[in-house]
Amino acid sequence: MSTLASDDFTRDDSIFWGTSSSGFVWQFAAANFIDNFYIENDTGIFYGLGDGNSQILNGGLLLLGNVTSGDTEVYTECYMARPDVSFFGCAARFGGTSEDSSSQNFYYARVGTPVNQFHTFVNTPPLVWFENDSYGPTADIDFVLTAGHTYAMRFRVTGDTNPLLQVKVWDVLDSEPGSWTLEWTDDNTSPYITNARITGAGRFGLIACQYDGARADLAFSTFTATDLNAATPLANDDFTRTNASDWGTAVSGGDWAETATSATGNWTITSNAGRINGDNGIFLLGSGTAGTVDLTTQSVIVDPDNDIFGLIARSASDASTYYAAKLNAPESKLTLVRADISPFIGELATLDFVATADTIYKLRFLVTGRIKPRLRAKVWASTDTEPADWMLSYSDNDGLQLESDGQYGLFGEEDGTTGHLKFTSFSVARPTPLAQEDFTRADHVPWGFSAEGDEWGFNSVDAPIIVPNWTITSNAGQVNGTGGYYLLGGVAGDVELFTESPLVNLSVDLFGLLARTEAQRGPDSSFRNFTLIDQAKWTYKDANYGYQAIVDPSVPELRIYRQGDTSVTLASTDFTYIENTIYRLRFRVIGDAEPFLQAKVWAATDVEPAWMVEVVDNDGNQLSPANDYYGSRFGIIGQENGDPGHLHFTSFIASTVSDEPDGDEGGGGSTSLASIGNGRFARIA
Repeated sequence: MSTLASDDFTRDDSIFWGTSSSGFVWQFAAANFIDNFYIENDTGIFYGLGDGNSQILNGGLLLLGNVTSGDTEVYTECYMARPDVSFFGCAARFGGTSEDSSSQNFYYARVGTPVNQFHTFVNTPPLVWFENDSYGPTADIDFVLTAGHTYAMRFRVTGDTNPLLQVKVWDVLDSEPGSWTLEWTDDNTSPYITNARITGAGRFGLIACQYDGARADLAFSTFTATDLNAATPLANDDFTRTNASDWGTAVSGGDWAETATSATGNWTITSNAGRINGDNGIFLLGSGTAGTVDLTTQSVIVDPDNDIFGLIARSASDASTYYAAKLNAPESKLTLVRADISPFIGELATLDFVATADTIYKLRFLVTGRIKPRLRAKVWASTDTEPADWMLSYSDNDGLQLESDGQYGLFGEEDGTTGHLKFTSFSVARPTPLAQEDFTRADHVPWGFSAEGDEWGFNSVDAPIIVPNWTITSNAGQVNGTGGYYLLGGVAGDVELFTESPLVNLSVDLFGLLARTEAQRGPDSSFRNFTLIDQAKWTYKDANYGYQAIVDPSVPELRIYRQGDTSVTLASTDFTYIENTIYRLRFRVIGDAEPFLQAKVWAATDVEPAWMVEVVDNDGNQLSPANDYYGSRFGIIGQENGDPGHLHFTSFIASTVSDEPDGDEGGGGSTSLASIGNGRFARIA
């Protein structure tokens, strides 16, 4: 997951909340008495000046920026001077723009004293409270609040078909509860609102309201909105810390270590930047390793005649071997570099790029693939928009390529005045997607290497398999009159997969997606006897062990299947297929103890639907992610018993899905629902 926007409210006193610490501006979706939102004493204050009538509320919904997210977690902390006459809350999936809440739906959770049992937001501007038993809370639970205390709230919304809402509230003097205070699945059975499940992405923010004619401060001290589907960085650093004689400990990922330098001790933290002072060398972060990585950094170029900086991937611990992307200002070029076992540092590819003095540049470096690693880089001035395309690309396959995981870090070199290079950010993440394939290449037997540098392997459904029966033909991954499990690239436990293929003969064609297989690669006595000498490098055994989403037109249905020690169809839905139609399939697997699985299928000419099949696997035989290199692999299932070439895949994508709820919190699972009073969910429709 990754932070979408945040605010610590630390800034000069002002009327209205203004610009947050993350650079996004607070905006009103709907509110009255909007001048009562202040920044005071480094907190976001709201106070209402009611008229003594308890039915008149002052307050509103404030949204942070125009960023949107579907599966979202919102967190805040708020001081409540008088919880008997006020409440606060978090909102998500708001569909409208600033100053336009009419006809917009959104979810929110709140804690505090309601005006009465059935008051809720009515989405007509300006924001009012309206007593009408056609509207109301979708779920609530009693929660005791104490005047003068600060409370934390964490609100999570996940899922599309039956969105799951979860909230926990606690006094900040206490530890965060391990379980959710309240959970509710929006399965369209609310007694108040029907036909209004809120799907897709929307904006997020805070709610603050007060009534009863007295000043009742609500003081917010922090706010964070997180995208639950984004991959969490493996490591990152902003170098914001006390001046020191080395770079010390990063924000995440461990301690920086100076490696392969010409003179030690010439790297410092100075004025919230990682500086290199007349030195050159490689600086590795922590002990973590990765093979497929997406790295970014930024530094100023002061003297283009002398300054060079770069990113390091797949490095040995002593930096004797590594890949690098470097902005070489003295030679006016962007370069891709490999240091190999000689040791020899050689340029693999270069691109002309003229750097300007006293300019901050951002550099991004992507490394994918194992047997034929692909390296890509781009560089741009920090004041410009990131280029959409990679500027430099190279596939390394000369026999000295670096196939193993390695450490990551920074490179810097300056021969001029001390402190020219000043790093102010560094991040390393798993790429999204993890693996990608469009099958666009020369005809080939078998599928071979994707454009990303990953290699396809297979395990047969039929024995013995005939190798030429999976081919690249006319820019498609074709299955010819047989069946198999086809695996690509790396390992992921929580993963979302996508593919597409036509269905030609509905009685014999079948395809699907495979996750969490424990397939093992390489020569083994249990492998079948094949006819090609080199096939042991790209064959697998036991690839049929895992979770599967199957498009089966012979039934016809879409089903989620678990194959392993105990094989079973976990869930299915009827779906009518049409011959000679291209279908798209998306499959998601998340969670460890009780995995949550989702699948959907649709014709390529139609709009992508919400999740069609959702299930929690909790019968005691569930498949948890494997941590070793040979576990939790992913790929495509294809089977046809008719004429060759019915199935021809034109796309495959594997993406990470991080920190989603486990199965017992899943969007399609049954959720206990308590009856409530002061803490509540609502759906605005």
